[in-house]
Amino acid sequence: VFMLWLSYTAPTPAVHPLRRVSAMLPLVPSLSVGIASAPLFFADQLVDHFSVSGATYTQRFYRESASFGGPGSPIFLIVGGEGAIPPSVGLFYPFVVDVLAPSMRALVIQPEHRFYGESLPLGRRSVDATALSLLTPQQALADCVRLVRAEQAARNCSLSRTSQNYCPVFSFGGSYPGFLSAMLRLRYPAVIDGAYAASAPVRIYAQQVQQYAYYQVVTRSAERAVSGCSAGVAKALKLVAAADSDTLLKELRLCTPLPGYMSRGGGTLREELLMVFRIAFANLNMANYPPS
Repeated sequence: VFMLWLSYTAPTPAVHPLRRVSAMLPLVPSLSVGIASAPLFFADQLVDHFSVSGATYTQRFYRESASFGGPGSPIFLIVGGEGAIPPSVGLFYPFVVDVLAPSMRALVIQPEHRFYGESLPLGRRSVDATALSLLTPQQALADCVRLVRAEQAARNCSLSRTSQNYCPVFSFGGSYPGFLSAMLRLRYPAVIDGAYAASAPVRIYAQQVQQYAYYQVVTRSAERAVSGCSAGVAKALKLVAAADSDTLLKELRLCTPLPGYMSRGGGTLREELLMVFRIAFANLNMANYPPS
């Protein structure tokens, strides 16, 4: 009887599967991977580059000029993307700022994409059809060019490529900013001398591949790294998609009260959580490559 008692293990309380899913939340990659910097503000940016209104707004940007060699030295344009760039993030790509810029005596500038962070062409008014018509890659490209021209003028850079004081401009970007970087060179070859476009989804924007192609590649990569990983993630996503708000709040231990736009129904909360988990899955797979 004594031996039987020793071998007895009390039943483990049932754990909701979503409680295991919650372990993924701390793994959501941080976007704060840049070099913290003091923000600057370009007050002469055009609200609409393709109209005659002349209205301007103030665009936040970042600059690193310690390595700049003066007229005749290059300008590196790091392209901002679909998100705010707070000072805690500052300049993306430490390799560009800390290695390439000093070695080439380059100036580094990085504009924040319009309609994100502090770069608001229409102020803090609600987004409407007019605002959306100004939130386009074409406008973002023109923003970059106007800032580049302002920086060239402020540093007495010649605009003639045959001049010793010409400051060649090279753009850098990854993902959507990578697409913008490539398009800058294509659309404004008289301003942008070269472009580095990492993981630029050019074929997706050209509608030459279907919208979930990226996640298919991520899924295959994850499965190669850890057998069963992709199936586990798919199961977790289905659990989130099938749960109601009360279950999600309880089992994922989410903070309350929820923001107002999430409180009006479970659908928005589920969509937000699914987005968080998709980003975690895709970005961890992408950023931690090759997997260890």
